[in-house]
Amino acid sequence: MRRFHKRVLADLPGYGFAKRTSTERKLWEELITSYLEADRNNIDRIILVTDCRHGPSESDLNAMQFFQELDFPVTLVLSKTDKLNQKARSKRNKEIKELLADNKPEKTFWTSSLKGTGIRELSRDRKSTRL
Repeated sequence: MRRFHKRVLADLPGYGFAKRTSTERKLWEELITSYLEADRNNIDRIILVTDCRHGPSESDLNAMQFFQELDFPVTLVLSKTDKLNQKARSKRNKEIKELLADNKPEKTFWTSSLKGTGIRELSRDRKSTRL
């Protein structure tokens, strides 16, 4: 018998950019929690993508903690690394490590879609994850 596995990548709302009332944010939290809990056995990881020049923001850190409290492993993807020179990237790396000291993701990838940096490694990591 052949088994076919399908991977689904679900994009959650832009919580970091969306200006919402506390009531709306609470409704989003309930909706996201329901979604994650309903299909818990089929979700192997949360991938949180943030611009390396600005994030992780407070809302990114809150989201990461929220997902970890629900016992989902979190992979942090820092995008747009092509926008930083080596010195700036080194500085951001140090700052990000400090920000994540109390709330460390399972894995972190520095990526650039423009230059392809980290994309192969992220893809390889995704392919090795269980379904």
